[in-house]
Formats: sequence, C-alpha cells, structure tokens
Amino acid sequence: MYGYLEIDADPLGRLLVGIENDHVVFAQLVRRPEDMNGILERERAAYPGIRAAGNGHPVASLLRAYLAGEPVDPVDVPVHWTQGTEFQQRVWRTLRAVRRGSLVTYGKLADLAGSPRAARAVGSAMARNPLVLVVPCHRVVASGGELGGFSAGLDAKRYWLRLEGVDRGRLNGRIHDHSG
Repeated sequence: MYGYLEIDADPLGRLLVGIENDHVVFAQLVRRPEDMNGILERERAAYPGIRAAGNGHPVASLLRAYLAGEPVDPVDVPVHWTQGTEFQQRVWRTLRAVRRGSLVTYGKLADLAGSPRAARAVGSAMARNPLVLVVPCHRVVASGGELGGFSAGLDAKRYWLRLEGVDRGRLNGRIHDHSG
C-alpha cells in the first residue's frame, strides 16, 4: 500500500513524499500550494490507492529533523526504486554514498558509478531524480565548483547546502573524494 507525506520545507515550499511501507518511492519539492493537488493527482495515477500517511511516520520524522538543521542525513531513508533507467538508478544509488556536508562533481560521480566519461549523462540523471533530498542531487557540482543546475531551483540547492554546513565561499575546497 502506498502512502504520501506532506512535510513543511519552509522557506522553499513543501515536500511531497511517497512511501511504500517504510521505503520512499518519490520525493519532490512543491513550491506553490496551488500546485500540490495537481502533483498529487499525477502521483495517484502512478501509485494507485495512495493515501495520506500519518505525520509520525519515521520517514517524516527524519526529513523534518533534517529540514530543522539537525545532523541527520536524508540518504539514510530506505528507498524502493520504482523509476529510472538502469544507468540512472546506478548513479542515484552511488550518489547516496555522498554524505551530508560533502560535494561531488558530475565527472567524479560518473567515475564512481562506473561510467567515467559520462558526466553529461550524470547531469541528465540528476535532472530526472524523482527523490529530491533522499538522492541528494543538491550535493553535485560542476568541475570548477560552480553549483550547476538543480531541478528544484538553485535557491533550494544553496539553502540545503548551507543547512549542511557548506559555505559557498569554501565550495571548491569541499569536493568529496571517494578515491581514498
């Protein structure tokens, strides 16, 4: 059975999060309240029988804590992968290893995902990410440290990076390196 959560994400809007049991199936930022019903109807078509879940759901608790600035990481929420190509899912899974406060470039993420020459394809996978915050595409930056794009808007990317302690002035020095 599918459920959904609406979580306050002020000042950016609200998160609409779809869950199956304790696993997230979609998460998106809804900027304008008047858009919520249309988005929810679209998700109802994809997830028949979806209904409101309780505010005390563990996924809601973790995401609320993150948005309140507590030192938790949305990548700790379990995911049920229902969308995306095999390549996209591989990139999204790989990105979930990049922890709160760390950054990775598109090129490095492509390399980590086993496709070292696919930085542009990684960018496309980020643009199609159906799991905002849970797959932390806000942590992916261009090779020079520039923020690059973000489907939820650059203001959201900046806001969530600041929430994680990433200072824009030090952005280039905070690139995550998994090569150890």
